[in-house]
Amino acid sequence: MRKWHPASGDWGIFGRTAGRKEAEKSKKQIGGMISDVQGRKGGINQYFNELQNINTESNQEELLTGLENFLNESYNIKNEEDVRIKKQNFVDAFDPIAEQAKERIEKAREDFLKRSETKFELSRLDLGKKRESELFQIEDILRNLNLERNKY
Repeated sequence: MRKWHPASGDWGIFGRTAGRKEAEKSKKQIGGMISDVQGRKGGINQYFNELQNINTESNQEELLTGLENFLNESYNIKNEEDVRIKKQNFVDAFDPIAEQAKERIEKAREDFLKRSETKFELSRLDLGKKRESELFQIEDILRNLNLERNKY
């Protein structure tokens, strides 16, 4: 048997008021919404983990392509130098232009590696920032839903 609580809408054996029934229905719906929103956290984490993996793979592919280009340029300079040395005496083997080209390619490789690392770190930080923003929004929604549920 129900207790008599007129202020809360319970009238004991006479039942509940329509307002009380509606409040319980709303409270139950809010509880369902809370569990749905909490379930989104895992999806958001999974989504950003996948984005991070794609970003990492893309960065590695870009890095390997750049290194391959560097090796091809270095190999071409080395072959040109070997051909020139065979045509000349060993004493005249030093070529300042070829040395400058080697230094230029080495510097370009180092710059490329630094830019790639910086780009990767910035994109990783950006993804982390977006993930945190999404999780904070979910926490805010959960907090608001809990406040609404407590009003009933």
